[in-house]
Amino acid sequence: MHVISALSAISDHIAAYFVCLFLAGLIGIGLNYIFLKKYTSGLLFVQISFAFNTAIILFGWWNGNVTLFRVAHYFIYEMTVVVGVYWVYRQILKGRTKLFKGFQQLNINTVSAILVIYNIAISLMIIKYVIGNRGVSRIEYMQASWYSYVRPIIFILDPLSYLFLIYLLDRGKRVLPMLILVSTVSASILGGSKASYLYGVLITLLFYRDLKGRPLVIPRALKSAFVIGLAFSALLTLVRLHEDMTSMAERFVLTGESTIEVYYSADPTAAASGVSTFAKIHRGVAKVLGDRSANDPDTLFGFALNIVEYGVNTFTGPNAAIPSYMLCNYPGWENLIGLASIFCYLAIITWFYERFIYRRRQATPRVIFLPFVVGCLTAFPQDYNYGMSCVTLICILSLSFAWISLAVAASQNARSIHDTA
Repeated sequence: MHVISALSAISDHIAAYFVCLFLAGLIGIGLNYIFLKKYTSGLLFVQISFAFNTAIILFGWWNGNVTLFRVAHYFIYEMTVVVGVYWVYRQILKGRTKLFKGFQQLNINTVSAILVIYNIAISLMIIKYVIGNRGVSRIEYMQASWYSYVRPIIFILDPLSYLFLIYLLDRGKRVLPMLILVSTVSASILGGSKASYLYGVLITLLFYRDLKGRPLVIPRALKSAFVIGLAFSALLTLVRLHEDMTSMAERFVLTGESTIEVYYSADPTAAASGVSTFAKIHRGVAKVLGDRSANDPDTLFGFALNIVEYGVNTFTGPNAAIPSYMLCNYPGWENLIGLASIFCYLAIITWFYERFIYRRRQATPRVIFLPFVVGCLTAFPQDYNYGMSCVTLICILSLSFAWISLAVAASQNARSIHDTA
C-alpha cells in the first residue's frame, strides 16, 4: 500500500520531507511573485496544492521511489497547468476596476436573499438525502442522480456566497453578511465539511483583495467577531468529527495522495484499465453517450485508485491532480491528448470570461459568475474532473445566454416592425 508506506517513510524522515516541502513552497511563492508581484494571492489554493504535491515528488525522488523520468513528467504537467492558470488569472485582474464596479451595481438585497435561500435549501436537501440516509459518504452522495441536478447551482452559488459576504463586510454591512455566513457554514457542516469553509473564506478574501486592488475596510470589532465566529465553528466541527492536529497534518500531506498512488506505483496506468479515451477526456459527455466505462463508478479516477490501492471501492478517493491523472491515463504519445486538454480548458475559461463576463472590456451583470470562473480556474490543477464539470456548465450557460440574446433581439425586431406598421 503506497500511501501507508509513504506516510511511514515521511514519519521516519520528517526532516527530509520538510526540506522538500520548503523547496516546493519557495517555488510556489516564486511563481506567484513572478506573475502577480506578491507572495500570495487569490491563487493560494494553487500554491498550497503545488507545494504538497511537489514535496511528495521531491521526497520520492530522494528516497528512490520516483524515477528521474517521472520527476520530469510531473514538472512538465504541473508547470504547464500552473503557469497557464496564473496567466489567465492575471488577464482577469487586468479588468479588476470595471469588474469591481460591476459588483457595486448589483442589487444587494436581492443577491443576499438568493444566497441565504440557496444555502437553506441545500441544508434541507442534505438532511433529507444524506443524514436521513444513514449518513452516506459525502463523495458517495455526490455520485447520486439527484446531485447532478443541483451541482451546477452549487458550482455557481457556493463561491458567490463567500465573495459576496466579504464584499458586504467591506461595505460596512452587518446583518446581511452574517445571514449569508451562518447559512453557508451550516450547509457546509451538514454536507460533511471538515472546516473547509475556512479555506474557502481565506482564499476568497485574498481574491477579493486582488480584485479590489486596495485593503479591505472592515471595522475592527466586526472583523474580530467574524474571525472568532469562524474559528469557533471550525473548532466545534473538528471536535465533533474527532479530528486532532495529527490527523489534520496528515490531511495536508495527503493533498498529494493521488501523486503517491500513481507516481510511486510500479504500474501507474492500472487504475485507468478499461476506460475509453473519450471517458478519460470528458467523463460526463461519455456518460450521456452511453459509454460503459464512464457509467461504471469503479472507473472514476479516485475510486479506481483506491480499488487498486486497497482492493475495494470505499466511495472515497483522492482528487484527480493533473500530473497524476495524465500519468495514469495517457502513456506514450497519448500525452499529446493530455497536454491538449489542458490548453483547451484554459482557452475555454478565457473565452467564457471575455465573451460573457467582461465583454468589450466592460463588466456586465453576469459579473456574478466571476467567482465561479475563478473557482474553476483555481481548482483545475488539483482536480481534472472538477474542471470538466466546469466545462459542461460553461457550455450550458453559454447556450442559455445565446438563446436569451436571440429571444430579446427577436422581440425587439417584432416590436420595431409593429411600431413601423
